[in-house]
Amino acid sequence: MKYDFSLDFFIIGAQKSGTSTLHQILKQTNLVSLPKNKETHYFSYLINKNKDFRWYKKQFDIKKKHQILGEVDPSYMYIKNTSSNIKKNIKSPKIVIILRKPIERAFSHYLMSYRRGLESKSFIEGILDEPVRLKIADEFSLQHFSYLDRGNYAKQIKEYQKLFNDSLFLFLKFDDLLEKNSKKKLIVSLFSFLNIDFKYDNFNFDEIHMNKSKLFRFRWIQNILYGKSYLRRLLSKLLINDTLRYKIKQKIEKMNLKEISSDFKDTIPENFPDKIVRWNNQQVYELEKVTKLNLKNWIIK
Repeated sequence: MKYDFSLDFFIIGAQKSGTSTLHQILKQTNLVSLPKNKETHYFSYLINKNKDFRWYKKQFDIKKKHQILGEVDPSYMYIKNTSSNIKKNIKSPKIVIILRKPIERAFSHYLMSYRRGLESKSFIEGILDEPVRLKIADEFSLQHFSYLDRGNYAKQIKEYQKLFNDSLFLFLKFDDLLEKNSKKKLIVSLFSFLNIDFKYDNFNFDEIHMNKSKLFRFRWIQNILYGKSYLRRLLSKLLINDTLRYKIKQKIEKMNLKEISSDFKDTIPENFPDKIVRWNNQQVYELEKVTKLNLKNWIIK
């Protein structure tokens, strides 16, 4: 199949809501051309860092067996101006959005920042201090401390719907990845939406796993990989090949992480400040109107 390089779809988020699992599912079919590195961040970050569209095209290794082209990148849903950056280059892609209960997504995001050695506060302290942290509006804070802000789903979705008013949207629930039968239905609906002609005979739905809980061995290594250290900036300049830098980073992090029991610091608090409860529930009410999904079980009572 020949392409003039107009991507068929984007899975834009939300972060910590199962996008890695969807990427794994699509990759497993061998029918979808995806970027060599899982998330290019091209439209959210790199388009403003002197990376032209020719660079983006080179991230895809298109083969005859591939039926469609697309990218899975949860930064695309949240980072400002991403939707307009996509629209300038890809006019009417299909857009898939998988969503998670806002406060649970925030907690999962918090755990990721904690395990990367970037967060030292408790979860409650982190979400209450978030407005002050995000006032800086730098890339680091937006990536690692936007626990609640990324959960303002309805606002983000409406921006895409307004700009891509001729695109088709599919809304999925993270919850459906947690049980075998609902996971199968989700996968079938995703493939149908993307028009992937796939034979399910030998597809083992049980082999598709969610990300496992892990914790860093050495904080200083995580700081080099994700922090603001001088050494990190220096290594980024020395390793100018994006693919090589990505592979080295993944390899080092894999060696520095250890699997932990799911109950290690994984228990979300039972009681939240009233304003956090109101925030979660308001997001759910607005989201139901926008997506037409049944999200009643996401309400905090």
